[in-house]
Amino acid sequence: MLRDRGNAIIYSVSRAGATGYEGDANSSGSFHVMPNKRTTQAHDRRLVVSALLTVGFFCLVSGKAFTQEPHTISPRLFGFGVAGGQIRYPEPRENYLVRDRAGNEVVARLHVEVATQRIFLMPDGSLQERAFAQTKPTTRRFVTLHETALAERLEKQFPSFRVHPSHRHIFVFNTSPLFAATTRRVLESMMSGVGTYAKAQRIPTREPPAPLVVIMFRTEKEFQNYKRVPAGVVAYYDPISNHVVLYEESKLMRSRPDLGIQQSLSTIAHEGAHQILHNIGVQQRLSRWPLWLSEGMAEFFAPTQLGRRLTWSGAGKVNNMRMFEIESYLRKQRQATDGRVIKETVGATNLTSTGYAFAWSLVHHLSKNERSRFHQMVRKMSELRPLESVHAFPPNAAICQENLQIFKQYFPKGLDKLEQEMIDHLKKQPYRNPFPNANPALVRPVLIN
Repeated sequence: MLRDRGNAIIYSVSRAGATGYEGDANSSGSFHVMPNKRTTQAHDRRLVVSALLTVGFFCLVSGKAFTQEPHTISPRLFGFGVAGGQIRYPEPRENYLVRDRAGNEVVARLHVEVATQRIFLMPDGSLQERAFAQTKPTTRRFVTLHETALAERLEKQFPSFRVHPSHRHIFVFNTSPLFAATTRRVLESMMSGVGTYAKAQRIPTREPPAPLVVIMFRTEKEFQNYKRVPAGVVAYYDPISNHVVLYEESKLMRSRPDLGIQQSLSTIAHEGAHQILHNIGVQQRLSRWPLWLSEGMAEFFAPTQLGRRLTWSGAGKVNNMRMFEIESYLRKQRQATDGRVIKETVGATNLTSTGYAFAWSLVHHLSKNERSRFHQMVRKMSELRPLESVHAFPPNAAICQENLQIFKQYFPKGLDKLEQEMIDHLKKQPYRNPFPNANPALVRPVLIN
């Protein structure tokens, strides 16, 4: 996603983990999380997840199990209190009576059980943990909060904000009406479009269990006061609260509104894609996908366009922001397609913005030209359960060999051949430069290491 740094658009590195935070980058593409004394211990743990929980999955390929047993991720890395232990997954409709944060007894659905703690899907859509002694099995039906009840709760939490429920979302904002209306238009159209695309590819989906909450702050200061995140972050999806959180008035928006609008659109769509994919069942919450696929899918569903109405372009349309960066990279590199780009992208435990661009291009190419194999892989990913990974965390190398092995099982042709096919595919795509009148100094991609 795009980062705000002064008057320049900077494509930045990200390690999108449990919180989905997007990190800042220096010129070498390294990730920085500056310590802050006000940061809580739980938030520190979640930043660790943001930096580390990036890759890994366990899957079956053509009926054969991947040879390595799955590892589990410590819930503590997500900010939960339990460090780890034996994991049990719920039976269908396994519900419990628990107390919510206001002290009210509610019916919650078990998401995963770890040692002596249970992590529940709560009626408001959040994930919360309770000790065994704080829970009681029940045959009562689990019902999420109606949008009206959830909107009333959010009105009390944000008394000076406007709260607008829609069909599947609730928008909470103190931004300009135009920014709020654009965000609503983009995300509502994405919800139906992403679901329709997934169903067409026989990827199992479901209705979101609760309304999707999007919180929009007017200023960066308000955004940071709500929850402290690394400098440079302009938006994130948090799968624990199940909220997308962002702000409007970036420095770039004030100095170059034309570029700022494109940044905002890209950010809204990217984080909205993560939220939608986690809520329609394509990716289970607390599960970990390979970074290239998780972020490449978000970019695949995130193309936006300017015009009379700032809108979502549609699933699988050309992402002009990413094409711009790929074009810039290839023009400077001018090297043979030897498979190195795909190897670094697929195996990455950390992506620069150019890595994001190639993750999008690889997903775009495979979804169009290796459709059957690609969607078979995504369907298997959808079966991945919470707290599972193909290897232990933290990663012990910059390139995850397990991810490469699994990728090659689905796509056995040589990486050099596949890379050439990907480049040829990109050259055939309609592309419109998203920055035709911008000073090149204002658009500075951070290249992959």
